[in-house]
Amino acid sequence: MIRLWTNSEGVNYRYHAEVGSTNDVARDWACAADEDCGVVWAREQTAGRGRRGNAWHCPAGEGLAFSYWIRPTSPRSEWPLMALMAAWAIAEVLREECGVHAGIKWPNDVWIDGKKLAGILVEIVDDVVIIGMGVNAHVKTFPEAMKDTATSIFLQTGLEVEPRDLIEKIILSLRRALSELESDRGRLMDQVRSRCLLRGRWVRLKTQGEEREIEVIGMGDRGELWVMHHGQPEAIWQADEIRPRL
Repeated sequence: MIRLWTNSEGVNYRYHAEVGSTNDVARDWACAADEDCGVVWAREQTAGRGRRGNAWHCPAGEGLAFSYWIRPTSPRSEWPLMALMAAWAIAEVLREECGVHAGIKWPNDVWIDGKKLAGILVEIVDDVVIIGMGVNAHVKTFPEAMKDTATSIFLQTGLEVEPRDLIEKIILSLRRALSELESDRGRLMDQVRSRCLLRGRWVRLKTQGEEREIEVIGMGDRGELWVMHHGQPEAIWQADEIRPRL
């Protein structure tokens, strides 16, 4: 089953009851489309994925699984920053609509109380950027292996949100952030930095097979994480894994 609609900004949406991955469906749509952007939302993903090939699993109807694809006009070097913008957009909407004061766990997660609430996967295909987002919405219980590391809107607030409304608000917030990234980057990045959960903390960072413990001192205007290593500041652009030290 596919439902189609267009929002007030002219963004086309496609809803599916079940897909393998919303990112894959978004990619196929974008490659055959004349539009500049679109949103794919599914009630259930059977092959959802996260960064580094990790699986993303959420019971049918208990999470928000959706992907926003866009043909950006910004320089290609800016495109990876979109994961951070999506995390900020999700955190902002959850605060405004649900009273959930979550933060950004660099580079692509939304956390609260040390637990993951949402994740983002950005994939680039030719001139298209696909921003896949997964939000734990109505999950009431998690498997034993996840119960100490994951949470949901319901577990935080007792609320059962209206999925379509929340997704449209997240997409609107993301589109505004991407626009502001070009027009007023400094102000936007100050807001993003204020939600960075790692700033001032020691973390375990794994890059290219090497693991080390370092202190996070801030975030740059291009989304890079700044750490202190051997008494010298160092910019981190990507990591295999990064976790706060307990």
